[in-house]
Amino acid sequence: MAEKQKIAVDSSALIALSRDKVTAAGLLHQLRRHGTTIVVPAPVLAETISRGHGDAAVHRVLRMLDDEVPTSPDAARVAGAMVGAHRRRSDRVVDAMIIATAIEHGATAVMTQDVSDFEALAPDNFTVLPI
Repeated sequence: MAEKQKIAVDSSALIALSRDKVTAAGLLHQLRRHGTTIVVPAPVLAETISRGHGDAAVHRVLRMLDDEVPTSPDAARVAGAMVGAHRRRSDRVVDAMIIATAIEHGATAVMTQDVSDFEALAPDNFTVLPI
């Protein structure tokens, strides 16, 4: 039996899904039908929850996802090393933390609209999926 895939969503994907109910529901249903687990790394919550009027839509999508996963100190260290190894600007730290947190929790991919930013940081065995 094939191992179930686990993927993470980044902030841009979460916001995009929150703006289009039909696409969000359809995409998430399709992924689940194939046994995919969808996780939200903690840094994504920091970037998307503002206590503003758009939060209701974000919370609606969060309820459709499988799990919100914390960032450990080890994942933060890995993220720092990613940024340093790739000589990326410090504004990519959150992206690196999303990748490191996702990997720590068993995800093999991230859904994002910021494909080039994530591809610049992701290790070779981690897939960046455009949404």
